[in-house]
Amino acid sequence: MPKLAKLTLSSINESDLSQMTAVIPFASLEPVGHELPLGIFQVITESLADSIAELSTCVVLPQITIPYATPFQGFRGVVSVRRNVFMNLLADAALSVSAMGFGRVLFLDGTCYAKASVDESMKKFKRSLPEQFSYGIISWQSDSSLKQIFSDSINLKERWRSEAAAVQIYSELTGVSVPVSLKLNKNISDKLFESWRKRNRDPEILRKYFPEAHLSSWDSLVVKEPILPKLTKSICETIEKGYIFHGI
Repeated sequence: MPKLAKLTLSSINESDLSQMTAVIPFASLEPVGHELPLGIFQVITESLADSIAELSTCVVLPQITIPYATPFQGFRGVVSVRRNVFMNLLADAALSVSAMGFGRVLFLDGTCYAKASVDESMKKFKRSLPEQFSYGIISWQSDSSLKQIFSDSINLKERWRSEAAAVQIYSELTGVSVPVSLKLNKNISDKLFESWRKRNRDPEILRKYFPEAHLSSWDSLVVKEPILPKLTKSICETIEKGYIFHGI
């Protein structure tokens, strides 16, 4: 089904939205190595949203491009809003689609750390949402719900969070080949480093987000077929099966 921005009011009025899913995608600007664009996860999430709109009866809303970007606040290249602002934005979006008549909403998470924020935002406005309204969340980078369909032994979180995985998916989308650096990405701002030190927290912990000369199991993975179609199919089948949706 076309994205919401392309639908007319007449087509909306003629549709039984109570049996349909509104999809709200979001992804942040954040660094992945030195050669990939900061918006790589936004590009991938938008592509997945396009495919969901094309291959399902879901109605896809415009992507939220400045979510709460924890734990990367303070890193160069990261743009973030405060967590309470992000939670209110998610809740307001859910209130809007429920007022339109949608029976459920799916948050398509282009990060791997927003589930708690989504759950809390929905509970915060529970009394304002219809009793039968339900929601779900899929973090395409690491969501365990996809494992029930995605037949592969490699851990999803390792796959999607590694720089090698982002490089491959980006290449599939754009045809651009990007070299994978095996050097430590010291993309940590001095301000963030000093703030951790002043709070007596080990600043070396920050470096775990930029692994040294190690690209998990993707380093030696030989891909015989494109990954994006498989990922898109698993997401659409997960939505269709419906087990990720639940009441508030």
